[in-house]
Amino acid sequence: MSLTLFTLVFIAAPAAPLDLEGRVVTTGGEAVANAHVLIDSASVRRGTSPLCPSCYLDCRKRGVTDKEGRFRIAGLDPELLFNVLVVADGFRPTFARKSDPAKGPIEVMLTPFDFDQVDPRRMLRGVVLDPEDKPLIGASVTVQGFSTEAFSGFSPDYFDPIAVTNLRGEFVLTSKSPVQFADLRIKGNGVAPRIVANRKPEGNPHRIKMTAGATLTGRLLRNGQPVAGAGIGLVQANWAADGFLGEASIGTDETGQFTFLNVHASEDYFVYGLIGTIKDGGAVVARPIHAGAEGTTTDVGDLTVVPGHRIKGRVLLSDDKPVPPKTRLVVSREDAWDIQSVELDPDGRFEMTGLPTERYSLSVLLKGYRISPKNHSADSRNPWSLTGTVDQDIDSLKILLEPHVD
Repeated sequence: MSLTLFTLVFIAAPAAPLDLEGRVVTTGGEAVANAHVLIDSASVRRGTSPLCPSCYLDCRKRGVTDKEGRFRIAGLDPELLFNVLVVADGFRPTFARKSDPAKGPIEVMLTPFDFDQVDPRRMLRGVVLDPEDKPLIGASVTVQGFSTEAFSGFSPDYFDPIAVTNLRGEFVLTSKSPVQFADLRIKGNGVAPRIVANRKPEGNPHRIKMTAGATLTGRLLRNGQPVAGAGIGLVQANWAADGFLGEASIGTDETGQFTFLNVHASEDYFVYGLIGTIKDGGAVVARPIHAGAEGTTTDVGDLTVVPGHRIKGRVLLSDDKPVPPKTRLVVSREDAWDIQSVELDPDGRFEMTGLPTERYSLSVLLKGYRISPKNHSADSRNPWSLTGTVDQDIDSLKILLEPHVD
């Protein structure tokens, strides 16, 4: 008698696509008919992705609301969360961020907007066009530096925090005070971000044409083998407020490759591995790179994973009080736009791993306290931070905080 053993292999079937349903209403609760609802961008529920947020197949799927303000967008990837853009004539375009079809219908409220009710001196209007001179839908327009009759600088309290272009690529930004000029930062899908300077109400409507930008690509290796699923960041070398375009991050694919599309051309950057995204405490030092001209691709080359460093220590209060619950230590890299935080335990202790050899800033978010100048690495220009280079494991760092009237 013989016995045959069968091994059963269960292969999980892909999850079924989901439909995103919802309703668009006014701030007063009335239905908005004929509103256009678009999937603007997406992100994975877990881990990292080698795709840019607007590069998923589901992006640009859309629906239109019925007379009751209801919409449905069918067949969406169940592994993604979605940033949904809603535009309708007579209303400000609005985002519903991180919408999850699995959680049921969403509701989006639109704010009515009437050009005729705004003083023309307090308004900047324009149209954003893609490289083919077509309207760029869903582009974000924010104010960097500005000057109004009441205030000049970078305060967010005078202008609308953001404008979003509609189906015709149009945007409107309003100010609490008559505008003398404003520098605008524009970001959109499939185009390189840019800043347009010195825009004035008398120039309305402003015509802003975007470009495709440049491409940066590279590969992440560990002991000569590709590293998949790690986070790679990219940021300009110059963080000056009048020219800073923000950071970008993406994941490596199964071959360790990463590609940044639509990078602002002819500019210096740092490319780096994000702390905590590389297994077993690995780290990647920030590497300087220059993006080429419009339409070019620059190969960053191979980034190498090295053992990261560890920082262990304790936060102490000079008045001998216990550290309050939920207090966090924030660690920031000097060149990379990489900010990590860790919650202190009840005794004020902390540990962070995977730090490459670089300069860092450490700060503790605790109201009523600041870094004591007695700390060896206290930053004389910033009483809320320690600064220094981490080039080895540090296992007994003590950070002293002293009371301070905010």
